[in-house]
Amino acid sequence: MLNAVPESRASLHAMLDFAWDAEAFVSTDAMEATGLTRSTAIAALDELINFGLLRELPNARAVGQYSKGRPARRFELRPEAAVVIGMDAGRSHLTTTVADLRGKVLAQEIVELGAQKEDPQVRRAAVVAAIDSALLAAGRSRTEVLAACIGVPAPVDSRGRSPSNATASGAE
Repeated sequence: MLNAVPESRASLHAMLDFAWDAEAFVSTDAMEATGLTRSTAIAALDELINFGLLRELPNARAVGQYSKGRPARRFELRPEAAVVIGMDAGRSHLTTTVADLRGKVLAQEIVELGAQKEDPQVRRAAVVAAIDSALLAAGRSRTEVLAACIGVPAPVDSRGRSPSNATASGAE
């Protein structure tokens, strides 16, 4: 989605990082927060609108926030534009959460793994099935996934380091 040329990719990411946490905003707010020049900021905003991640709102004058000169363009993140997936892939269960771009949980499902939970092919198939099931419950599809993160259990010592031997307990 954000496969722009390298020099503009950083501007897109900076603008998206800002928009993620902002409510409705004007381009000057985005420029101040990101340090981008006006032309670069506007280009990034327009590109994010083209990607479908932002929407342009009625200008500041139309909502009574501006009265002199050229009215400022206003924007906001489209939280429904895509989804993110988080999965806790525990040893005996899979907990899958699908959320919109503002972090609103759309669906969460827990799947208990059967006796063959250690078999890599069975586990991979269970992960894919759990993701597909959670997406279905959220009313979304794979094509709408912007990012996914899967946490897996691993033995660690009191300093957060994994033991060198995978079968070692390592817990202190």
